[in-house]
Amino acid sequence: MKHLFLLRHAHTLPAAPGQTDADRELAPGGVEAAARLGAFMRHEGCAPEVVLCSPAARTRQTLVQALGDDAAAAALYPESLYGASAGELLAAAQGADPGARSLLIVAHNPGIHDLARLMGPQPPPTALMAYHPGTLTAYACPVDAWAALAPHTGTLLFCNTGAP
Repeated sequence: MKHLFLLRHAHTLPAAPGQTDADRELAPGGVEAAARLGAFMRHEGCAPEVVLCSPAARTRQTLVQALGDDAAAAALYPESLYGASAGELLAAAQGADPGARSLLIVAHNPGIHDLARLMGPQPPPTALMAYHPGTLTAYACPVDAWAALAPHTGTLLFCNTGAP
């Protein structure tokens, strides 16, 4: 049994003049929300063994605020996660270390939301109809290796909506 955690970055600031989308940072409220999310994760016992994080500034900041500098330093930042579709995110998960029991993916909408909806039963539960900034979803997945991860096979453990 594997545990898959899917996290949309926390609320961001609009792009400043001349700033790229990838360089956008968290808004002050996003920083606070990510810190609260970290407390929630610790309370729920969510300690992912592997973290795949989009290299965008806002996803990195969300990870640091939620799980701390050590987790961020150990995370992997594949360029392919920036703007990735659900299928691309699923492929990234399938390529994760097969020995890891838990995996966190920190990414962007619409891909991360689409993957959260794809992993569980159909139709998706009401909790997955919106995917606000800072939303964290957890699935128990009945596989022995990440390579075997498939759509519609996860059991939804929780969806922390990130809503204010």
